[in-house]
Amino acid sequence: MAPHKMATSVHSILGLNPMPDTLKMRALDAVDTLTDFIGDLIAGVMVLREYVIAREKGCLEELTLITIRKMCLSHVVLTLCKFHEFWQHYKDLVPLEHREAAKDILKTLEKKKIKDLRNKWVGHIWDKDRKRPLIHSEIIERFDILVDGDLSTFLDWINNPKNNTYPTTVVSIVEEIRNSIMTTHGISLKEIIAR
Repeated sequence: MAPHKMATSVHSILGLNPMPDTLKMRALDAVDTLTDFIGDLIAGVMVLREYVIAREKGCLEELTLITIRKMCLSHVVLTLCKFHEFWQHYKDLVPLEHREAAKDILKTLEKKKIKDLRNKWVGHIWDKDRKRPLIHSEIIERFDILVDGDLSTFLDWINNPKNNTYPTTVVSIVEEIRNSIMTTHGISLKEIIAR
């Protein structure tokens, strides 16, 4: 028997994890990433909400709101794409009781063609198919498709501060996954902040 297999067998017999530091580091990385997602999603949604209110009160020019809307939704799109990447690398750390909720987010993102939105509309200025720059109205139209013509409902799906209960929002799901990983691996937020 190879020495590494023997060590694994001994660890298994004793009920020990042969690489606890590696697993703990992966869990720390996952928690750190999810903590960033929570902050990014809340910030993108709340900033946009504040500016929408300012526009409704007449304290903001329409063009300024359009620019802020584009910036905030771009930020949210990038974070949602990162969630897909997180799933590829860390799904094994996601507790079973949260996997369906995570998969529901991923299905919605696929339906909304979030990667296409990032790759074509958020990350570039050039429309390769039409061989010309992207036009402002096209970008706005694509964001309207993202939010299904209802910005408020879309923002509530991401983060609803009045009813942010699991599993009704993306933020609540990400928080539950993060908190579960923290509990399972004995991670504190101080460890994340101190990294």
